[in-house]
Amino acid sequence: MSRNTCLLTAFAVTAAILAGCTSTPGHGPEAATKRVAVKSEPVLPKVELTPEVLYDVLVGELAGRKGDFEVSIRSLNRAARATRDPRLAERATRAAIFSKHYVEALDSARLWVEVRPSAIDGRESLATILLELDNPVEAEQQFEQMLTLAGKQEKLDRVYLRIAAVLARHKNRSEERRVGKECRSRWSPYH
Repeated sequence: MSRNTCLLTAFAVTAAILAGCTSTPGHGPEAATKRVAVKSEPVLPKVELTPEVLYDVLVGELAGRKGDFEVSIRSLNRAARATRDPRLAERATRAAIFSKHYVEALDSARLWVEVRPSAIDGRESLATILLELDNPVEAEQQFEQMLTLAGKQEKLDRVYLRIAAVLARHKNRSEERRVGKECRSRWSPYH
């Protein structure tokens, strides 16, 4: 191939790329009149980072890394309650579930759901904890809330899979089947 042909090919490819960039959808005067749906971030509490809260978060994280989960959970729970920050409540819940301290996890999971009621993750964690503490009726209520939220967000199929995964990990198989049937009978269009 001659040098002129290579240059001409390179020029044509570059021109095509630049032409494509100038005519991408969503740019130009017609895009100014279209409304763009922006996903809003949840409102977080405006809390001053006090030395006590910072200390509790640091102790909680460091203790967790060292394997001292009781200290970790206690510190993270204290920080979550003091700030009512859903991120700290989530962190405390996940640390407690990981270390199988379900009684302590219940407190932080309830706080997580209270301060961020639309968090499907929080409700799933709360349902998991409730099943581990042999409270399937209240866990079923959390599943119902998850399905309601998922229906509003058009994510029912994913939430069904998440509920099935939680139930599959549960040790009481007969209770798992009962709760699963109850959710299917209320929410499945195919029952």
